[in-house]
Amino acid sequence: MTWISILGAGLAMIVVSSGLVVFFWPGGALYGLPEVIGLLNGASIQHIFNIKTFFGTFVSCVLAVASGLFCGLDGPMIHLGAIIGCGLTQFKSDTLGIQLPFFTRFWNSADKRNFITAGAGAGIALVFRAPVGGLLFTLEEVASFWDIRLAW
Repeated sequence: MTWISILGAGLAMIVVSSGLVVFFWPGGALYGLPEVIGLLNGASIQHIFNIKTFFGTFVSCVLAVASGLFCGLDGPMIHLGAIIGCGLTQFKSDTLGIQLPFFTRFWNSADKRNFITAGAGAGIALVFRAPVGGLLFTLEEVASFWDIRLAW
């Protein structure tokens, strides 16, 4: 009976996790890394860095890991870090209707790219618990244009 209860709870979390992504937040179904690299290289991808995508990715990752699935968290954590980096530079949300004028000096594409790159590096550093590894990953894989101030 215990085994059936654990299996049922795991299956319920899997169904909720996949249902949230499929029906409510399809932007959370992305792997994360190719989209971030594509955006930093100039591709225009709609709704990749909005708050709905953040919550969809976050909740689906939490439920997938809690259910016991063997899933890699490197892609979603890179995506979550990049979303947080993008949100820190903009401090505005079309979904929530908020526009705070705190960091208006960072409202250009170069600083936005730098913060997205730093956020992706922070996400990979969090997954592997290696800050220098996150920096090296960012240098090798993510960053198209590298600014030395970004490393510091």
